Amino acid sequence: MSKETVTEFNRSVETSKTIITDVLQRCQKEHGFRFRIWAINSDLVETLLHTNKVTRSSVTNVGIVKLIKVILKSKDDTYIKYFTKKKMFGPFI
Repeated sequence: MSKETVTEFNRSVETSKTIITDVLQRCQKEHGFRFRIWAINSDLVETLLHTNKVTRSSVTNVGIVKLIKVILKSKDDTYIKYFTKKKMFGPFI
């Protein structure tokens, strides 16, 4: 594969990740309770934080931070307990 093909592929992957985080933000806003159950059961936030460490794209990292911000804006005690229990506030503090 040529270098241009790899670069184009990386851009499309980053665009896909951005779209996914945007959709997840919308899901949190529209379906708060169901989204909370799904996000906690599937360890969504842990997966995103791991992706945040691995990814070098600032666009994807901003999308992940925005999603976590939307989750925390819901002021749901279950999320706060979950974040505290899993020690997920570390990368942000």
